Formats: sequence, C-alpha cells, structure tokens
Amino acid sequence: MVKRPAPDPEEAFVDSAEQPREQKPAGLPIRNAIAGEPAWKTRNREPKTTGTQFRFSDSQLKLLQMAKADQEKSMQKILEAIVWPVLEEQYGPTKDSPS
Repeated sequence: MVKRPAPDPEEAFVDSAEQPREQKPAGLPIRNAIAGEPAWKTRNREPKTTGTQFRFSDSQLKLLQMAKADQEKSMQKILEAIVWPVLEEQYGPTKDSPS
C-alpha cells in the first residue's frame, strides 16, 4: 500500500482563498419564503456573511441606546428592523417578479 503525503494546510488555505467567490446578483428569489412574511425577515434567516461597520455619532448612539431600553431589544435587532425593510422596499424584487 502506497502512503500518500498529508495535504499541506497552508497550501489548501491559499488554494481556497484563490478560488473566485460566487457573486449573487441583486434581486434573486428569496429562499424558503413563508407566505405573508416580510421579505426582509425571510432574508434575515439566510446564512450570514461578513458584516460591515455601522458608524454613528455619540448623540446617535444615545438615541439607539434609548430605543434599546424602550423596546427591550438589542441594538442589532433595532437597526435590522429599520434598515432591512427600507432596503427591501427600494432594492428588493418587485411585487410583480416571482419570488
């Protein structure tokens, strides 16, 4: 029996990093859509990707902290509930397109 050398982890890492990532065009159908559920909530259940910084001033942070205390939700959930519906309305698939 011929023993094969173990793959080099560094080489495997470099090979995977050099592979092109699949880019999804905007407006793709929403996976696992539930009837009557807003599209932004359905998209929110999809696997997450890398994040981005959301910068704000000290006074904006205070507003967000006030909303957090008032709604008893995390700042992340508050921002999601504000940002995603607006983006979905402006840039998501139209009501006439198949989902």
